[in-house]
Amino acid sequence: MHFNLIFYLQLVIRSFFPGKEKAMRLTWWRLRSLAIFYFVFPFCIITGWIGLLLDEIFYRGYKKVKVKKPLFIIGNFRSGSTLLQRVLARDHHHFTSLRTWEIYLAPSVSQRKFIFALMKVDKLFGSPVFKKLQEINKANFSGIQMHKVSLYEPEEDEALFLYLFASLFIWFFYPVKNLEKAFAHFDHSFPLCKRRKMMSFYKSCVQRHLYFHTQKEAIFMSKNPAFTPKVASILELFPDARFILLVRTPHQLLSSVMNWFKFAWTTMADPADEKLFLSDVVELTRHWYLYPLKALRALPKNQWELYNYHRFVTCPWIYIRRLYKKYGFKISASFQKILYELENKIAQYKSPHLHSSEDFGIPPDKIEEIYKDVFRVFPFLRNV
Repeated sequence: MHFNLIFYLQLVIRSFFPGKEKAMRLTWWRLRSLAIFYFVFPFCIITGWIGLLLDEIFYRGYKKVKVKKPLFIIGNFRSGSTLLQRVLARDHHHFTSLRTWEIYLAPSVSQRKFIFALMKVDKLFGSPVFKKLQEINKANFSGIQMHKVSLYEPEEDEALFLYLFASLFIWFFYPVKNLEKAFAHFDHSFPLCKRRKMMSFYKSCVQRHLYFHTQKEAIFMSKNPAFTPKVASILELFPDARFILLVRTPHQLLSSVMNWFKFAWTTMADPADEKLFLSDVVELTRHWYLYPLKALRALPKNQWELYNYHRFVTCPWIYIRRLYKKYGFKISASFQKILYELENKIAQYKSPHLHSSEDFGIPPDKIEEIYKDVFRVFPFLRNV
Protein backbone atom coordinates (compact mmCIF):
# COMPACT_ATOMS: atom_id res chain seq x y z
CA MET A 1 0.00 0.00 0.00
CA HIS A 2 1.40 3.39 -1.01
CA PHE A 3 0.74 7.04 -0.23
CA ASN A 4 -2.43 8.24 -2.00
CA LEU A 5 -0.64 11.00 -3.90
CA ILE A 6 -3.44 11.82 -6.37
CA PHE A 7 -5.98 12.34 -3.58
CA TYR A 8 -3.46 14.48 -1.70
CA LEU A 9 -2.73 16.69 -4.73
CA GLN A 10 -6.45 17.10 -5.40
CA LEU A 11 -6.94 18.45 -1.89
CA VAL A 12 -3.84 20.66 -2.16
CA ILE A 13 -5.33 22.32 -5.27
CA ARG A 14 -8.71 22.55 -3.60
CA SER A 15 -7.10 24.29 -0.63
CA PHE A 16 -5.97 27.21 -2.75
CA PHE A 17 -9.04 27.23 -5.00
CA PRO A 18 -11.85 26.43 -2.54
CA GLY A 19 -14.65 27.87 -4.65
CA LYS A 20 -17.83 28.01 -2.56
CA GLU A 21 -16.51 25.81 0.26
CA LYS A 22 -17.42 27.88 3.33
CA ALA A 23 -15.17 25.89 5.66
CA MET A 24 -12.19 26.13 3.30
CA ARG A 25 -12.36 29.85 2.58
CA LEU A 26 -8.90 31.24 2.02
CA THR A 27 -8.46 33.74 4.83
CA TRP A 28 -5.10 34.82 6.21
CA TRP A 29 -5.58 32.37 9.09
CA ARG A 30 -6.12 29.51 6.65
CA LEU A 31 -3.06 30.52 4.61
CA ARG A 32 -0.93 30.59 7.75
CA SER A 33 -2.16 27.15 8.80
CA LEU A 34 -1.57 25.73 5.32
CA ALA A 35 1.97 27.12 5.24
CA ILE A 36 2.80 25.29 8.49
CA PHE A 37 0.97 22.14 7.44
CA TYR A 38 2.64 21.89 4.03
CA PHE A 39 6.04 22.27 5.68
CA VAL A 40 5.53 19.73 8.49
CA PHE A 41 3.31 17.10 6.85
CA PRO A 42 5.48 16.25 3.80
CA PHE A 43 8.58 16.07 6.02
CA CYS A 44 6.89 13.55 8.36
CA ILE A 45 5.52 11.47 5.49
CA ILE A 46 8.77 11.36 3.49
CA THR A 47 10.99 10.53 6.48
CA GLY A 48 8.42 8.00 7.66
CA TRP A 49 8.43 6.14 4.35
CA ILE A 50 12.23 6.24 4.16
CA GLY A 51 12.33 4.63 7.60
CA LEU A 52 9.73 2.01 6.68
CA LEU A 53 11.71 1.09 3.56
CA LEU A 54 14.95 0.85 5.56
CA ASP A 55 13.21 -1.59 7.90
CA GLU A 56 12.78 -3.93 4.94
CA ILE A 57 16.55 -4.01 4.61
CA PHE A 58 17.85 -3.89 8.19
CA TYR A 59 15.00 -5.03 10.46
CA ARG A 60 13.02 -7.59 8.50
CA GLY A 61 12.64 -9.60 11.70
CA TYR A 62 9.63 -7.47 12.62
CA LYS A 63 7.57 -9.55 10.17
CA LYS A 64 7.91 -12.60 12.43
CA VAL A 65 6.35 -10.80 15.40
CA LYS A 66 2.94 -12.18 16.34
CA VAL A 67 0.32 -9.73 17.62
CA LYS A 68 -1.54 -11.77 20.23
CA LYS A 69 -4.94 -10.76 21.57
CA PRO A 70 -4.59 -7.00 21.02
CA LEU A 71 -7.01 -4.74 22.87
CA PHE A 72 -8.96 -2.10 20.94
CA ILE A 73 -10.76 0.68 22.83
CA ILE A 74 -13.48 2.08 20.58
CA GLY A 75 -16.62 4.22 20.64
CA ASN A 76 -17.59 7.71 19.59
CA PHE A 77 -15.18 10.59 20.12
CA ARG A 78 -15.46 12.13 23.59
CA SER A 79 -16.61 8.90 25.24
CA GLY A 80 -13.88 8.37 27.85
CA SER A 81 -11.54 6.21 25.76
CA THR A 82 -8.50 8.39 26.49
CA LEU A 83 -8.94 8.03 30.25
CA LEU A 84 -9.06 4.24 29.94
CA GLN A 85 -6.07 4.10 27.60
CA ARG A 86 -3.90 6.39 29.71
CA VAL A 87 -4.54 4.43 32.90
CA LEU A 88 -3.97 1.00 31.34
CA ALA A 89 -0.87 2.27 29.54
CA ARG A 90 0.77 2.94 32.91
CA ASP A 91 0.80 -0.81 33.51
CA HIS A 92 3.87 -1.43 31.36
CA HIS A 93 3.99 -5.10 32.23
CA HIS A 94 0.62 -5.88 30.65
CA PHE A 95 0.12 -3.21 27.96
CA THR A 96 2.02 -1.26 25.34
CA SER A 97 0.75 1.50 23.02
CA LEU A 98 2.21 3.81 20.41
CA ARG A 99 3.09 7.22 21.77
CA THR A 100 2.65 10.50 19.94
CA TRP A 101 6.29 10.83 18.84
CA GLU A 102 6.34 7.24 17.61
CA ILE A 103 3.21 7.75 15.52
CA TYR A 104 4.05 11.08 13.90
CA LEU A 105 7.84 11.11 13.91
CA ALA A 106 9.04 7.50 13.97
CA PRO A 107 6.66 4.77 12.81
CA SER A 108 9.64 2.66 11.71
CA VAL A 109 12.22 0.74 13.71
CA SER A 110 14.99 2.49 11.75
CA GLN A 111 13.82 5.95 12.78
CA ARG A 112 13.52 4.98 16.41
CA LYS A 113 16.99 3.42 16.46
CA PHE A 114 18.37 6.58 14.84
CA ILE A 115 16.60 8.88 17.30
CA PHE A 116 17.76 6.84 20.31
CA ALA A 117 21.33 6.98 19.01
CA LEU A 118 21.09 10.76 18.68
CA MET A 119 19.70 11.04 22.21
CA LYS A 120 22.67 9.09 23.57
CA VAL A 121 25.04 11.54 21.89
CA ASP A 122 22.91 14.43 23.14
CA LYS A 123 23.20 13.10 26.69
CA LEU A 124 26.99 13.33 26.51
CA PHE A 125 26.64 17.12 26.07
CA GLY A 126 24.13 17.69 28.86
CA SER A 127 20.97 16.84 26.82
CA PRO A 128 20.44 20.28 25.19
CA VAL A 129 18.29 18.78 22.40
CA PHE A 130 16.14 16.79 24.82
CA LYS A 131 15.57 19.87 26.99
CA LYS A 132 14.55 21.87 23.92
CA LEU A 133 12.10 19.13 22.96
CA GLN A 134 10.62 19.34 26.43
CA GLU A 135 10.06 23.07 25.96
CA ILE A 136 8.48 22.55 22.53
CA ASN A 137 6.30 19.77 23.88
CA LYS A 138 4.99 21.97 26.69
CA ALA A 139 4.54 25.09 24.54
CA ASN A 140 2.83 23.50 21.54
CA PHE A 141 0.51 20.92 23.07
CA SER A 142 -0.76 22.67 26.18
CA GLY A 143 -3.55 24.48 24.32
CA ILE A 144 -5.12 21.46 22.65
CA GLN A 145 -8.75 21.29 23.71
CA MET A 146 -9.55 17.59 23.94
CA HIS A 147 -7.28 15.78 26.34
CA LYS A 148 -3.74 16.18 27.56
CA VAL A 149 -1.48 15.76 24.55
CA SER A 150 2.24 15.07 24.87
CA LEU A 151 4.94 13.65 22.65
CA TYR A 152 5.47 10.97 25.28
CA GLU A 153 1.86 9.96 25.99
CA PRO A 154 -0.03 7.12 24.22
CA GLU A 155 -2.15 8.52 21.40
CA GLU A 156 -4.57 7.48 18.66
CA ASP A 157 -2.66 5.40 16.13
CA GLU A 158 -5.35 6.05 13.51
CA ALA A 159 -2.81 8.68 12.48
CA LEU A 160 -0.65 5.90 11.02
CA PHE A 161 -3.08 5.87 8.09
CA LEU A 162 -1.91 9.39 7.26
CA TYR A 163 1.19 7.71 5.83
CA LEU A 164 -1.22 6.32 3.23
CA PHE A 165 -3.27 9.54 3.18
CA ALA A 166 -6.31 7.41 3.97
CA SER A 167 -7.62 8.51 7.36
CA LEU A 168 -10.62 10.23 8.88
CA PHE A 169 -8.11 12.73 10.29
CA ILE A 170 -7.77 14.22 6.79
CA TRP A 171 -11.19 15.80 7.39
CA PHE A 172 -9.70 17.96 10.14
CA PHE A 173 -7.09 19.39 7.77
CA TYR A 174 -9.48 19.64 4.82
CA PRO A 175 -13.03 20.34 6.08
CA VAL A 176 -14.76 19.35 2.85
CA LYS A 177 -18.41 18.27 2.75
CA ASN A 178 -18.79 14.46 2.59
CA LEU A 179 -15.01 13.84 2.69
CA GLU A 180 -15.43 11.87 5.92
CA LYS A 181 -18.17 9.47 4.79
CA ALA A 182 -15.99 6.65 3.44
CA PHE A 183 -13.77 6.65 6.53
CA ALA A 184 -16.73 6.95 8.92
CA HIS A 185 -18.28 3.81 7.34
CA PHE A 186 -14.98 2.03 6.72
CA ASP A 187 -16.17 -1.60 6.74
CA HIS A 188 -19.02 -0.79 4.36
CA SER A 189 -17.39 1.84 2.12
CA PHE A 190 -14.11 0.41 0.91
CA PRO A 191 -13.72 -2.70 -1.28
CA LEU A 192 -12.38 -5.72 0.59
CA CYS A 193 -9.03 -5.69 -1.25
CA LYS A 194 -8.40 -2.03 -0.35
CA ARG A 195 -9.41 -2.55 3.28
CA ARG A 196 -7.03 -5.48 3.52
CA LYS A 197 -4.14 -3.46 2.12
CA MET A 198 -4.74 -0.56 4.51
CA MET A 199 -5.14 -2.81 7.55
CA SER A 200 -2.08 -4.87 6.57
CA PHE A 201 -0.06 -1.65 6.62
CA TYR A 202 -1.40 -0.92 10.09
CA LYS A 203 -0.52 -4.41 11.28
CA SER A 204 3.05 -4.01 9.99
CA CYS A 205 3.39 -0.81 12.06
CA VAL A 206 2.14 -2.64 15.16
CA GLN A 207 4.62 -5.45 14.52
CA ARG A 208 7.42 -2.90 14.22
CA HIS A 209 6.38 -1.37 17.54
CA LEU A 210 6.44 -4.72 19.34
CA TYR A 211 9.71 -5.68 17.64
CA PHE A 212 11.39 -2.45 18.77
CA HIS A 213 10.18 -2.63 22.37
CA THR A 214 10.70 -6.42 22.64
CA GLN A 215 7.93 -6.66 25.24
CA LYS A 216 7.07 -10.33 24.85
CA GLU A 217 4.35 -10.39 27.50
CA ALA A 218 2.81 -6.96 26.93
CA ILE A 219 -0.47 -6.78 25.02
CA PHE A 220 -0.75 -4.22 22.27
CA MET A 221 -3.45 -1.69 23.13
CA SER A 222 -5.00 0.74 20.66
CA LYS A 223 -7.40 3.54 21.52
CA ASN A 224 -9.13 4.87 18.43
CA PRO A 225 -12.63 6.28 18.03
CA ALA A 226 -11.93 6.18 14.28
CA PHE A 227 -11.56 2.38 14.57
CA THR A 228 -15.20 2.10 15.63
CA PRO A 229 -16.38 1.53 12.02
CA LYS A 230 -13.48 -0.91 11.44
CA VAL A 231 -14.49 -3.78 13.70
CA ALA A 232 -14.88 -6.34 10.89
CA SER A 233 -11.59 -5.26 9.29
CA ILE A 234 -9.77 -5.54 12.62
CA LEU A 235 -11.15 -9.01 13.25
CA GLU A 236 -10.09 -10.21 9.82
CA LEU A 237 -6.52 -9.19 10.65
CA PHE A 238 -6.60 -10.04 14.38
CA PRO A 239 -9.19 -12.82 14.92
CA ASP A 240 -8.41 -12.97 18.65
CA ALA A 241 -8.70 -9.20 19.16
CA ARG A 242 -10.51 -7.93 22.23
CA PHE A 243 -12.64 -4.79 22.35
CA ILE A 244 -13.98 -2.31 24.85
CA LEU A 245 -16.85 -0.20 23.52
CA LEU A 246 -17.68 2.98 25.45
CA VAL A 247 -21.04 4.71 25.02
CA ARG A 248 -22.16 8.13 26.23
CA THR A 249 -25.61 9.67 26.08
CA PRO A 250 -26.25 11.59 22.80
CA HIS A 251 -27.58 14.51 24.88
CA GLN A 252 -24.00 15.30 25.94
CA LEU A 253 -22.01 13.55 23.25
CA LEU A 254 -23.14 15.51 20.18
CA SER A 255 -22.19 18.89 21.61
CA SER A 256 -18.88 17.58 22.97
CA VAL A 257 -17.94 16.06 19.59
CA MET A 258 -18.98 19.22 17.75
CA ASN A 259 -16.87 21.35 20.08
CA TRP A 260 -13.83 19.15 19.48
CA PHE A 261 -14.35 19.10 15.70
CA LYS A 262 -14.85 22.87 15.74
CA PHE A 263 -11.52 23.27 17.53
CA ALA A 264 -9.79 21.06 14.95
CA TRP A 265 -11.34 22.88 11.98
CA THR A 266 -10.70 26.37 13.31
CA THR A 267 -7.09 25.44 14.02
CA MET A 268 -6.53 24.51 10.38
CA ALA A 269 -9.22 26.57 8.65
CA ASP A 270 -11.61 29.48 9.17
CA PRO A 271 -15.18 28.13 8.79
CA ALA A 272 -17.88 30.69 8.15
CA ASP A 273 -20.38 28.75 10.28
CA GLU A 274 -19.58 26.43 13.19
CA LYS A 275 -22.69 24.34 12.39
CA LEU A 276 -21.70 23.60 8.78
CA PHE A 277 -21.11 19.92 9.43
CA LEU A 278 -23.69 19.30 12.16
CA SER A 279 -25.75 16.89 10.05
CA ASP A 280 -22.57 15.00 9.05
CA VAL A 281 -21.53 14.60 12.68
CA VAL A 282 -25.02 13.43 13.66
CA GLU A 283 -24.92 10.77 10.95
CA LEU A 284 -21.40 9.69 11.92
CA THR A 285 -22.20 9.37 15.63
CA ARG A 286 -25.38 7.39 14.96
CA HIS A 287 -23.46 4.85 12.90
CA TRP A 288 -20.72 4.63 15.53
CA TYR A 289 -23.31 3.83 18.20
CA LEU A 290 -25.11 1.10 16.27
CA TYR A 291 -22.61 -0.62 13.98
CA PRO A 292 -19.94 -1.73 16.48
CA LEU A 293 -22.43 -3.28 18.89
CA LYS A 294 -23.99 -5.29 16.07
CA ALA A 295 -20.55 -6.51 14.98
CA LEU A 296 -19.36 -7.29 18.51
CA ARG A 297 -22.45 -9.26 19.48
CA ALA A 298 -21.39 -11.91 16.97
CA LEU A 299 -18.25 -12.55 19.06
CA PRO A 300 -17.82 -14.66 22.19
CA LYS A 301 -18.50 -12.57 25.30
CA ASN A 302 -14.89 -12.94 26.46
CA GLN A 303 -13.75 -10.87 23.46
CA TRP A 304 -15.65 -7.66 24.19
CA GLU A 305 -16.97 -5.37 26.89
CA LEU A 306 -19.54 -2.57 26.87
CA TYR A 307 -18.85 0.36 29.20
CA ASN A 308 -21.36 2.98 30.21
CA TYR A 309 -19.32 6.20 29.98
CA HIS A 310 -21.22 7.91 32.80
CA ARG A 311 -20.54 5.13 35.27
CA PHE A 312 -17.02 4.51 34.01
CA VAL A 313 -15.78 8.10 34.47
CA THR A 314 -17.20 8.11 38.00
CA CYS A 315 -15.50 4.90 39.10
CA PRO A 316 -12.99 3.80 36.41
CA TRP A 317 -10.95 1.72 38.86
CA ILE A 318 -13.92 -0.63 39.35
CA TYR A 319 -14.10 -1.34 35.61
CA ILE A 320 -10.33 -1.77 35.37
CA ARG A 321 -10.20 -4.24 38.25
CA ARG A 322 -13.09 -6.15 36.68
CA LEU A 323 -11.20 -6.22 33.35
CA TYR A 324 -8.06 -7.57 35.01
CA LYS A 325 -10.05 -10.28 36.78
CA LYS A 326 -11.73 -11.31 33.51
CA TYR A 327 -8.43 -11.70 31.66
CA GLY A 328 -6.53 -13.20 34.59
CA PHE A 329 -4.13 -10.26 34.99
CA LYS A 330 -2.46 -9.64 38.32
CA ILE A 331 -2.58 -6.07 39.60
CA SER A 332 0.92 -5.19 40.78
CA ALA A 333 1.57 -3.04 43.85
CA SER A 334 2.75 -0.15 41.65
CA PHE A 335 -0.38 -0.29 39.47
CA GLN A 336 -2.59 -0.60 42.55
CA LYS A 337 -1.05 2.67 43.73
CA ILE A 338 -1.92 4.28 40.36
CA LEU A 339 -5.54 3.18 40.77
CA TYR A 340 -5.68 4.70 44.28
CA GLU A 341 -4.26 7.98 42.92
CA LEU A 342 -6.88 7.92 40.16
CA GLU A 343 -9.62 7.43 42.73
CA ASN A 344 -8.45 10.48 44.68
CA LYS A 345 -8.14 12.67 41.56
CA ILE A 346 -11.65 11.87 40.39
CA ALA A 347 -13.07 12.54 43.85
CA GLN A 348 -11.60 16.06 43.69
CA TYR A 349 -12.34 16.72 39.99
CA LYS A 350 -15.06 19.11 38.89
CA SER A 351 -15.96 19.33 35.21
CA PRO A 352 -15.64 22.93 33.91
CA HIS A 353 -18.57 22.45 31.53
CA LEU A 354 -21.27 19.85 31.01
CA HIS A 355 -21.97 19.72 27.31
CA SER A 356 -25.53 19.89 26.06
CA SER A 357 -27.05 19.48 22.60
CA GLU A 358 -28.69 22.87 23.09
CA ASP A 359 -25.23 24.42 22.65
CA PHE A 360 -25.74 23.80 18.93
CA GLY A 361 -29.44 24.60 18.77
CA ILE A 362 -30.83 21.09 19.20
CA PRO A 363 -33.30 20.73 22.12
CA PRO A 364 -33.40 17.49 24.17
CA ASP A 365 -36.66 16.30 22.61
CA LYS A 366 -35.08 16.62 19.15
CA ILE A 367 -32.14 14.51 20.33
CA GLU A 368 -34.62 11.85 21.45
CA GLU A 369 -36.07 11.83 17.94
CA ILE A 370 -32.75 11.88 16.05
CA TYR A 371 -31.23 9.09 18.14
CA LYS A 372 -34.39 7.06 18.84
CA ASP A 373 -32.82 3.86 17.49
CA VAL A 374 -29.75 4.47 19.67
CA PHE A 375 -31.88 4.84 22.81
CA ARG A 376 -33.74 1.68 21.85
CA VAL A 377 -30.46 -0.28 21.66
CA PHE A 378 -28.93 1.46 24.71
CA PRO A 379 -31.96 2.23 26.93
CA PHE A 380 -29.76 3.13 29.91
CA LEU A 381 -28.53 6.24 28.04
CA ARG A 382 -31.97 7.85 28.29
CA ASN A 383 -31.79 8.05 32.07
CA VAL A 384 -28.37 9.70 32.30
